[in-house]
Amino acid sequence: MYGIELDAPTYTVASTHAFIDLAVNGLAWGMQPVQLAEPHIADGRLVELDPKVRIDVKLNWIVAGLPIASIDHLTKAVRSSAQNALF
Repeated sequence: MYGIELDAPTYTVASTHAFIDLAVNGLAWGMQPVQLAEPHIADGRLVELDPKVRIDVKLNWIVAGLPIASIDHLTKAVRSSAQNALF
């Protein structure tokens, strides 16, 4: 995006919350979900590299094709919550 190529080590983190924790503690940097990052930015624990730039990414919800009613209920709840929070 900024014409900079990085040859830095990469790591895998198990969750977005764990990634935020690493960034808050100075051990990581990267794109964070707005809903998780904003409180840390407001409190000065995180800093936006370019506050004018927001990058929207497409989210996908993937579940196994098993005929389990609870998965259907969970999928409906995730879609409803995402619709309310993200749009």
